[in-house]
Amino acid sequence: MSSDAEFQRGLYNQMSSLIDAMQGVNRRLMETMTMTDRFDVEFAKISRHNNQFRLDMIDLKSELAQVRGEVAQLRAEFEQFRDETRTRMDSLFHRIDELETAVSDNSRQIKALSLDVASHSNEILNAVQGGLQNKISLEDLVERIEALERRVGRS
Repeated sequence: MSSDAEFQRGLYNQMSSLIDAMQGVNRRLMETMTMTDRFDVEFAKISRHNNQFRLDMIDLKSELAQVRGEVAQLRAEFEQFRDETRTRMDSLFHRIDELETAVSDNSRQIKALSLDVASHSNEILNAVQGGLQNKISLEDLVERIEALERRVGRS
């Protein structure tokens, strides 16, 4: 009977160690998610710079065409084309910015929910670990009471 109790106690201690390791993994996961959020911000900045670069390139092409002194008719057609393209590009960039904002908001919400899940997981693991420790303490008390009853029974 004593070897079963020792085996269970050892098993409980191993489960407690496993839970401690899982908590460490959860902490590292939360740190990784925080670092990923920083990368997302930097990628968004790069994307905005890329969009501005594209607009600057369109402006440069337009100015180069004017410097070369195209025929008035070609210049008028080019200006019309450029205006239509710019309007379309502006509407596309505006829509892309809206989509990036929506994706960023969704990403933040997902990360917040992920952090909540990790937090709840840690709370559950803490509760399970507390229950295991209480069970070990209860078994120790039961053994002590049985030992006292045996002593009292012998007296």
